[in-house]
Amino acid sequence: MRSKHFLAFVAASLSVAAFGTGCGSDDSGTGGAGTTTTSASTTAATTTSADATSTSDTSSVTTTTSTGPVDDGNNSFDTAEQLDVDSGIQAELDTPDKDVDYYKFTGTAGQALAFLTDAKPDDDPFADGYMDLVITVYDEAKAQIAQNDDPFPRDTQDSAVYTVLPADGTYYVKVEEFCESDLSAGGCPGDYFDNIFENAYAINLVTIDSTNFPSFTAHDETLDANPATSTPMLYTPVDAADPMQGYYRTVVQAAFDMAGDSDFYVVDFPDGLEGLFDPLYSVVSTVATYPGGSAGNGSTSEVGKLTLWNSDASMVIAQIDASLLDGNNFPPDLAPPVTLGSTYILQVERASGGGNNDFYFVNHGGTQYSNQPEVETTNENDTTPEVLDSPDGGVSYFVTGTLLSNPAANQDKADLFAFDVSDSTLLVTVSCGAQRSGSGLRGFSFELLEKDGTPVAGSQSPVEDAATDINIVDFALPVGGTYHLALTAVSQDATVTSNFYRCGISISP
Repeated sequence: MRSKHFLAFVAASLSVAAFGTGCGSDDSGTGGAGTTTTSASTTAATTTSADATSTSDTSSVTTTTSTGPVDDGNNSFDTAEQLDVDSGIQAELDTPDKDVDYYKFTGTAGQALAFLTDAKPDDDPFADGYMDLVITVYDEAKAQIAQNDDPFPRDTQDSAVYTVLPADGTYYVKVEEFCESDLSAGGCPGDYFDNIFENAYAINLVTIDSTNFPSFTAHDETLDANPATSTPMLYTPVDAADPMQGYYRTVVQAAFDMAGDSDFYVVDFPDGLEGLFDPLYSVVSTVATYPGGSAGNGSTSEVGKLTLWNSDASMVIAQIDASLLDGNNFPPDLAPPVTLGSTYILQVERASGGGNNDFYFVNHGGTQYSNQPEVETTNENDTTPEVLDSPDGGVSYFVTGTLLSNPAANQDKADLFAFDVSDSTLLVTVSCGAQRSGSGLRGFSFELLEKDGTPVAGSQSPVEDAATDINIVDFALPVGGTYHLALTAVSQDATVTSNFYRCGISISP
């Protein structure tokens, strides 16, 4: 398996229940995304089985379901089962440590398609006991053109591919369990498959357009002369008669038409959202893209910097470089806190590459996080750490805050929080993020301290940078009791004005 899902708290639409211990690359949703107030995580492909009903797909898709028994002999290109566009299939991997399923369909050059799987349960998108799928797309020559283990934002382990087909012809799709795939690199526990009790899944193949994706936004290249004439992102309510229910996640499709191309979008949440949010907690605008290439979405170019500007593009609110993948080949998500009622400009820059299929997709949504907001006046010194509350009885703790609020006066360089670990046999995983989510904080890191302020040996995180997520995983503390989480930052970026951070603490056997 790849590493645990360290930064779930910076991905939209996660809940506290995401602290699973499964095997896939996102097997412990270490974070606190909290209450999702848009419907990004509550809409799904309709082709689902009773036991494969994850609702974390990023669209509201209406498809037709194949009828009759699924032929489990579809374990090769030659025996691939027909999967028509704008349809879906319910199936099983009978023995997920050995079985793979192949499907085929006919496509045309330039056709934009989404491949959406559904194996995890509705209320726990990282649940143990359910399969963690990987989907791979091949062209007519059986050459791989795209692949996905977990979607972006990483709000589930149900894989999804958004791609544009490069040519007319027959295409193939392979569905397999992560720990059976080459991606696992032999890193899964020996008893992993013994613990899978549900082998059912659904796969949907749908056209990416405004019919299947209610908030679909097609980039308008004619509006990109300057940020003032940017393409407006569309937001469609779940129920047009009751917009207070929330909004579908916006799916943006675009193409880079030249080297160094930049595209601009207006990010302006619709009226009526204010009443959905608790003013004590931050509202986060999450923007995520998929890597290009055959191991990503199949694009022949890569997305580079994602920048969120203020309304007239005179001030940078947040910025990431989506081409800087972490050690698990995950791109960062742009996830800064925003102010409802304000207008922002999103800039998407081309990074590198270039060929005959230079496209990209952006998934964008607004989410409220339940991370405990820091109390600035109580956590600035070693004697008065802010005590963190646990939403689930001591299994997890979450916090969001700011540092370097007054760097000129050398103030607010460190925050200190206290949390409890009931037993020395428990393991602690800590994940924090700032720069990798778009914050202007630089040199951000954390360390665990004993109650008397003594550093816990081995608990110092790496220093975060544009390509490095920071975490410690399954760390054994010397004894049970109260511990402190110390957060520090070295400097504030000269151009990126936000100074936020988020941290999640997971405690497990």
